[in-house]
Amino acid sequence: MKVATHPGNFHADDVFAVAVLELVHGSLEVVRTRDADAQAAADVRVDVGGRHDPASGDFDHHQKGGAGERENGIRYASFGLVWREYGERLNRFGKHLLFLTDGVYCFHELHLAINRR
Repeated sequence: MKVATHPGNFHADDVFAVAVLELVHGSLEVVRTRDADAQAAADVRVDVGGRHDPASGDFDHHQKGGAGERENGIRYASFGLVWREYGERLNRFGKHLLFLTDGVYCFHELHLAINRR
């Protein structure tokens, strides 16, 4: 699977989003580009593209009006959009994956995925 995200310095937003995608889908090819054709050729776009549509593989929050917000009013960033779509698949321990009951394991899984990047 090929994932496109922005070039330049990475941010926690795109790093965590890619880590979750890798945990769900396995090995990924990450392309950092602003080239629209290269982004369109990717299976998934994270933090680029100006649209949010999980069905088409788009997880951006930069479009006018954003990409929604949580019940508490905090707006979604790209990682939150990816997590909202795929987090349940990683949740082996009930509703709250990062809850303290097994938070160490969950953070370890994310840590391993991030360090593969």
